[in-house]
Amino acid sequence: MSEHNWKWFENAASTIARRPPPPTVPNFAEVATLVVNNRVWDDWTSVKVECRCAESFDTFTFSNVERPVTVQFRPGDTCAVYLAGTLAITGVITVRQVAYDANNVGVQLMGKSVTFFAAKGSIIDETGDYDGQTFEQVARKLIKPFGVGVDVVGKLDATPFEKLQIEHGEKLWDTLERLARPLGIVMGSDHQGNFLLIGEHPTSATDALIEGFNIKSMKAVVSVENTYSEYLVDGQKAPKDDSEAVSSAQQRGRVSGSSPRYSPLLTPAEQPVGDAEVQKRARNESIWHEGDVLQAVVGVYGWKRPSGGIWRPRQSVHVISPKAILDQDLMVQAAIFSQDAGGGTMTTLELVPPFLLRGISEANVGAPGVLQDPSTYENDKPAAPMTSVPDPPPLYLPSF
Repeated sequence: MSEHNWKWFENAASTIARRPPPPTVPNFAEVATLVVNNRVWDDWTSVKVECRCAESFDTFTFSNVERPVTVQFRPGDTCAVYLAGTLAITGVITVRQVAYDANNVGVQLMGKSVTFFAAKGSIIDETGDYDGQTFEQVARKLIKPFGVGVDVVGKLDATPFEKLQIEHGEKLWDTLERLARPLGIVMGSDHQGNFLLIGEHPTSATDALIEGFNIKSMKAVVSVENTYSEYLVDGQKAPKDDSEAVSSAQQRGRVSGSSPRYSPLLTPAEQPVGDAEVQKRARNESIWHEGDVLQAVVGVYGWKRPSGGIWRPRQSVHVISPKAILDQDLMVQAAIFSQDAGGGTMTTLELVPPFLLRGISEANVGAPGVLQDPSTYENDKPAAPMTSVPDPPPLYLPSF
């Protein structure tokens, strides 16, 4: 962030610090709506909607003491979930539970994104041969029969698979996640019912969460238990001739880690890979472990961001919490929306370092395995950043 923007933010934060905290009363101004077969229903006693990055589907649960109405939603019905008038999930009702007595009928509807059915389905392919194709080409071909869309976020690794065979009977999500892992691609889904293929992409925080102002609750965990001193990946590939026999059977990628003590992690490559791919696999292994060092769970009032619109996975937010020793950009890994008579209307945000979800920001510079060209590693030392990051826009600070 530029010096000008930091000064602006510090002045704004100083002003905010002098304001009283927001009232702790339930807020029911935001309405959750379930639309099924052009029928709209929003008379719920409790609502929970979970939207997660790096998962194959989102989930929702609606509960109500049902009144004598003609609306009867059933499992298998395609639906759309709206929060505060904004589409949150394109899904299907999967479970309906009913409990009743002489005076009341309690109904609970549960469902998932439409990508759920595709993710759990097996791949039906007579040949399973995808030699010479890129991950995006393979993903689009495998997903197409399931009738859901594909959207690409950022820049994907376009290295073609030299040899690739799909395992017989393997499920769609398991296959794509396995193939994406060595390439550093994150799989996910969105509110429109598409699968997401997520590569490195620029991100910057346009909203702020500040202790004592708009943070209702906070749980921050910093742990080095899952870090290692170095990340090693061993791989093999078929040699082209006798001269390559030894080198092809002894491929190794290596990336330094941040463990305070010597503790290496050796991972066998999941499939035959080339020299560059085995190094990328080691780099990505470091990202998944080093990005797990910090996790913050923040509860906020309502469902909307200070800048407008509901919270969504992969959005960046600047968190200021002296008690948690946080003053940095984090990215939303999950947004959990809830509403009931006891807790009011709130959103629980699960926040992680941006690089874990392939976000490129100033906060990532120097982070293990991020913004680094795997081919430039020498003696396990990180390379210089590949991409310059422009100044982010000013933060939208909440007002009450």
